[in-house]
Order: sequence, then C-alpha cells, then structure tokens
Amino acid sequence: MMIFTDETKEKMRASFGRWHGTPHHDRTSVIGRGCDCVNLIRVIYHEAGIVDDRSLGGYSTTLGTWKESDQLKGAFQSVLFTTEHPVDEPEFGDMIVFKNGGGLSAHCGLYADGLVWHSLAKRCVTASPWKHWRHKADSLLRLTRTGYKADPKSLLRG
Repeated sequence: MMIFTDETKEKMRASFGRWHGTPHHDRTSVIGRGCDCVNLIRVIYHEAGIVDDRSLGGYSTTLGTWKESDQLKGAFQSVLFTTEHPVDEPEFGDMIVFKNGGGLSAHCGLYADGLVWHSLAKRCVTASPWKHWRHKADSLLRLTRTGYKADPKSLLRG
C-alpha cells in the first residue's frame, strides 16, 4: 500500500502551507492561533486523509524531562503503524524525533522535499532545511499503513 501518492503529497504540502506561520502553542492546533510539533504532524496527516480527526487530549508538555527520545518515539509507535529507518534515509512524510540538549527530546517534525516541517517552541510552524537539523535527528519513523492502531489520546501521557 502506497501511502504517499502524488495526490497525498500535494494535500500535505497544501496543509503545511495553511499552517505555516502559525505561532507555537503547546497542546493546541488552531490555524493562525497556535500549534505544537506533535499536533502539527496529526493535522497534516489528517488533512491529507491518512488518519481520522481525533484529539490527542491533554498530554505532558514536559517531554524533555524524560530520558533520551525513546519516550516520544515510543508514543508514536504505540498509536501509528510505523517502522524505524536510519535517519540518513528520510522519505517524504517520515516522522523525525529530535534530541535536544543533554540527549533529551521534546521535538518532532515531518520530512518533506529536503525540509523539516515543524512547530518550533517560542516561534512558529515553519520549514527548515534538513541539512541544518540532521545532526539532531534521533529517530526516523515511516508509516506502513493509514489510520491509528490505538487511540491517540494515549500518545503522550507523561
């Protein structure tokens, strides 16, 4: 099953274009008002028809206090159908979990067209060159099928 067809990619690009510039705001996804990195992935996948529209519910915004980036990666793996791939081999639509200072992680984004689409804390939804973020990439997850395998409200319990 091919998830990222030309049509799906165009829907994702259009979705990102609508969200681009939206200020960063934890636990929300309202175009022009606020969006965090996890919700950005959810809304782009939803608007492209990859997952249905479900709320993430309340979740911890202290992901950076968990050791390494395994917690965030594991959260995605628990609710989405994914396989892990080497970070040097990104493909359109892959989810990337980044390590922050001290090996902690509280950030993720989508790879597309040589860019990382993400919502940067204290900034906004933006696209950054992959080459500038590659060194911070800790995990790369690729969807293997559409839909959720578990309720996404369980995604980020902290």
